[in-house]
Amino acid sequence: MNSNSNNTKHIKLNPKVLVGAAVGIVIVVGLILFLSGPKPAWFVKLQIKSYLKNNSGKSNFAADFKFPPKSEMEKAPEKKKLPDEKSWRGSQTKKDFYTLRDEYIKLKLEAFDIERDINEAKLLIRIANERLANKKDDPILLTAFREISTNALPLPSDATALQEKVKSLENEIAEKSKLLASKEEQIKPLLADLIEYQLAFKDAFKGLDAEDNSPLSVAQNEFIRNLQQKFDEATTYAKMYEYIGQELWVAERLFESKNPAHLLAALRMARQAARDAMEWAQNYWLAARIYEAYILPNVEIAGISSGAGNRRNRFTIEGLLNECVNAFQMNEEQENEIRAYKMLLALVPDSPRADFVRVQLASIYDERGDTGKAEKYIKQIQNTNNVNFIVRRFPNLQKYMNK
Repeated sequence: MNSNSNNTKHIKLNPKVLVGAAVGIVIVVGLILFLSGPKPAWFVKLQIKSYLKNNSGKSNFAADFKFPPKSEMEKAPEKKKLPDEKSWRGSQTKKDFYTLRDEYIKLKLEAFDIERDINEAKLLIRIANERLANKKDDPILLTAFREISTNALPLPSDATALQEKVKSLENEIAEKSKLLASKEEQIKPLLADLIEYQLAFKDAFKGLDAEDNSPLSVAQNEFIRNLQQKFDEATTYAKMYEYIGQELWVAERLFESKNPAHLLAALRMARQAARDAMEWAQNYWLAARIYEAYILPNVEIAGISSGAGNRRNRFTIEGLLNECVNAFQMNEEQENEIRAYKMLLALVPDSPRADFVRVQLASIYDERGDTGKAEKYIKQIQNTNNVNFIVRRFPNLQKYMNK
């Protein structure tokens, strides 16, 4: 009998062990992905609080701040009924804002050119009259002429010809004055409608830094002023971190409000904390964490005012996201940089800087060797004039444009 054939043992794995091993692998992979990518806001906030606690010696950052009444924070005010920006038309011209703006700029530039020609002709007449009176050219008049004209002094030396030139210039002034008056008449209704537009949408044009006389705005400005003085007098970084903690403590409580005005104040306070981390504590890591935890998740708040979004405030969103990018670049945090750039393209697709953002994303992905994504963003460039810019600044992207 062959003993080898009967000595083999069959190993039976316990299902619970298999499940446990699978769960362990999932947890490890999840932790790797979690630690390698952008963190959720709650996690970053824990990092910030732990850092501030360890470096300030404080665990409680409660500050003396005049918060709005609880009733105001628990209930959002009724949204003001603003005119629809897309359907709005001026009462005099019946034209939309963009048409009014373009026509106004065109006519105003033409009026400036006419006005410059009139002023140039008036100077020439004064210089000519000085010469006819056998006086030397006044250097002040010559300097004034050179400032408004790139032409050589177009005055003849002969006295008779000089007199004729003066008459010609006087006729030119009379004709151009009539033309200027005509332009100004055309501008009047455009300007009136533009002012009407501004008044109609004035409540929607409040930017993040706009100050008002509301109790919250007054309290916030007073709080920030007092803290800036304390930062200036601080002799230790521990104190600075304590003040930054107070700013974030106030911001977090304002973020709990349902009132758009309170949310804007919260965003402003959080941004102030990030700036103070950079300017006073010289801590760019902490500033980047504040932008990551408090600004990025709430950046759309910058586009609301009295409960309504608007064209101008969308550029406030863009400004905040650019601040985020700058903070992330200082810390060489490409993942967060990509995240902020993508948010900008999603929230402000009509930004004049959108193509620049696409180029930045393409450059980052090209540097990483992800040619598919680099080519994707190059293909999304909308203004073909930007191609020359790309070639000059990012020659490594030329290969994607050739495709």
